Amino acid sequence: MWYWMEPSACPTARPPQPCSPPLQDSETEKRRGLWTENIMSDSLVVCEVDPELKEKLRKFRFRKETDNAAIIMKVDKDRQMVVLEEELQNISPEELKLELPERQPRFVVYSYKYVHEDGRVSYPLCFIFSSPAASPNSR
Repeated sequence: MWYWMEPSACPTARPPQPCSPPLQDSETEKRRGLWTENIMSDSLVVCEVDPELKEKLRKFRFRKETDNAAIIMKVDKDRQMVVLEEELQNISPEELKLELPERQPRFVVYSYKYVHEDGRVSYPLCFIFSSPAASPNSR
């Protein structure tokens, strides 16, 4: 059975939940990745998120600072856990790009100042997955 899945902006490791009734099979939509089968693979390995990192992410989400900031995370293969690698303050997107390793995948939560056309200011959160093409760990 196939379900439409809402994209999740949260870097949690919980399994996706169906958000609509079953839809008609569509090979084109399946190829585009817009559908997912309600079957779990026997070989699927899911990492937990370090509890300290969860708390840090919660605080990061509600932070009061007005500068750009990022939390860089990685997978600790030995513990099968997503862990904090580095926390950065006052960092531009270009500087963030330079901070990421060239050959290893990383998860990033990035908060930046955004000024809307009408003058309002917001601080959106972006979840970024960096998986360099040369990364043997990303296969």
